Amino acid sequence: MLKGVAILFMIFGHLFLPNWSIGLYEPLFEIGGIPVGHILTRATGPVTFYLLLGGYGMYYIYKNRGLKNQLPRIRNLYINFWIVLLLFVLIGHFLSPATYPGSFRALLNNATGFNTTYNGEWWFLLPYSMVVLSSYWVFKLVDRYNPLWVVVGCIFGLFATSFVISRFGVDYLYAYKFRYNIFLYFHLLWEFVIGAMLLKINFFSSAKSKIQKYLTKNIYVIGATILLVIVRCFFDTSAVQLSM
Repeated sequence: MLKGVAILFMIFGHLFLPNWSIGLYEPLFEIGGIPVGHILTRATGPVTFYLLLGGYGMYYIYKNRGLKNQLPRIRNLYINFWIVLLLFVLIGHFLSPATYPGSFRALLNNATGFNTTYNGEWWFLLPYSMVVLSSYWVFKLVDRYNPLWVVVGCIFGLFATSFVISRFGVDYLYAYKFRYNIFLYFHLLWEFVIGAMLLKINFFSSAKSKIQKYLTKNIYVIGATILLVIVRCFFDTSAVQLSM
């Protein structure tokens, strides 16, 4: 259910995050000349949401049923992706035959997710697949250390990679796809591991009763949550945006 929420966040973001000035939609409400729908996309964070849930769920499988072979999972993911890709290229060829499918190299790059020139929103596929395929060994590694220090280290790594992308992405990363995909692997890995550590310390189970108590009796927690959303929407720095 929560992954469904993350997917809805993703759809919402891609509907309203693009620049409204290019005529994709006509805003009805604005704040400071910026559409409210565009502002709200800053508080969704679907990639982070999905990675935390993915790490949480896969760590559960790792602890309860084992997690050695993730090839079938990735195979099924790519089969579904190739079905979408086929429809995408067929429609694209009808509308722009010079672009779709283009060269064999372009087709291969898009089919593997190595360089998603057909649709930039597919960038997530390859690095996420790499995270899933390596998850067994990653979990074995982080199990050796205190979960608190793992989370602190992951937060540091997340902001460090976010800073590098925001400052040096155009000059040093985007043009070199092999390097960029390796970098994205580590950028996504931090949030994935944090999700796993939340399960390891039983964060949601131990906090459930306290959360229920505060949500029903403490208006300050609800107010703080609303304030956090407002801050996220109106203080849109690159580091926060990329890490969210």
